[in-house]
Amino acid sequence: MEVAGLPLTVNGKVDRAALPEPDGGHAASTETYAEPRTEAERILAEVWAQVLGVERVGIDDNFFELGGDSISSIRVVARARDLGVHVTVAQLFDHQTVAGLASVAAGQSGADAEQGLVAGEFPLTPVQRWFLERDLPEPWHFNQSMVLDVSDEVDPEVLRIALHALVEQHDVLRSRFLCEEGRWVGRVVAAEPADLLTVLDAVGWDEAVLEARATQVQASLDLGEGPLVRAALFERGERGSLLLFAVHHLVVDAVSWPVLLEDLTSAYVQAAAGHAVVLPVKTTSFMRWAERLAELAVTPEVVEEAAYWRRTEVAGTALPRELGGANPVGLARRVHVFLGEEWTERLLREVPQAFRTQINDVLLSALGAVLTEWCGARSVVVDVEGHGRE
Repeated sequence: MEVAGLPLTVNGKVDRAALPEPDGGHAASTETYAEPRTEAERILAEVWAQVLGVERVGIDDNFFELGGDSISSIRVVARARDLGVHVTVAQLFDHQTVAGLASVAAGQSGADAEQGLVAGEFPLTPVQRWFLERDLPEPWHFNQSMVLDVSDEVDPEVLRIALHALVEQHDVLRSRFLCEEGRWVGRVVAAEPADLLTVLDAVGWDEAVLEARATQVQASLDLGEGPLVRAALFERGERGSLLLFAVHHLVVDAVSWPVLLEDLTSAYVQAAAGHAVVLPVKTTSFMRWAERLAELAVTPEVVEEAAYWRRTEVAGTALPRELGGANPVGLARRVHVFLGEEWTERLLREVPQAFRTQINDVLLSALGAVLTEWCGARSVVVDVEGHGRE
């Protein structure tokens, strides 16, 4: 909010205690606040506020100027869908205000997605093929996991129902990966027969024992026979329970977790109340997405682009070896730097608005400035990892 001047202490510093209470408007918005006029606009404005952590969103506010990015756009689409407003991530990029997005929203999903169980063989995605062809000594123990601190009592049987509903909803979680005649293939089975939940009496266990048992659970995934999902409930008496949820990285990534945990929670609440579990309408299956990716790879447009990327890949400037001689991985060190509250606010709110760009562009620009100076080159090639949702 704007003020005529900042109140100062006798020492000339800002007197924070004398600052007025904010008026509820969002400081980053350059637009005059305009209230929602329709039900779709009201739902979208509330969803944006929840996802972006702002108090109020007007219908003319820009999603990316408020700090939105590709990951938060997925959460917006999912939450809006649950409230009956169906939009896509692509539409959010094309219509970046609440008013604009509401104008193209639909009352029901337009996704051409199979709503029943999806099963069968699917083409491996490039990163899946890359992982499996590395011939790692323990490829089954390459997972992502979550540990949830559960304060309320958990009913293991209800949790089993919720886990079953989750793997039924998200077909890719029922995947299998097998090497047949020297070729890796991917399959989704029609049902997951295994009991996905292990219940352990962990009263009196210290951190070392907990960690050892958690490692056993995470190492129990089986690429060929399944399952690729495991859960363990550590019951610790008065200290509450811990729920470990492990999924192989071939079928989950960081962006998937909020969706999985939201669906697992919803399924548990419904099952605990004695209701049949009903989860949101399915979107395009992973199997169909992998098929479309393979189809895209052989189109003339993409084939024509391949030469450019191959040239770019070998055109990079080599980084100088400051140590000289051997430069093994064992000498690598991690340097952790944290931005304070003020600089974080600038990066998230002010920079995207000022330069009409996204956070990752700013960080890449900073990286490029440092590397070109270090290498003494005009340009460097940076290999950026992505999750395929851009």
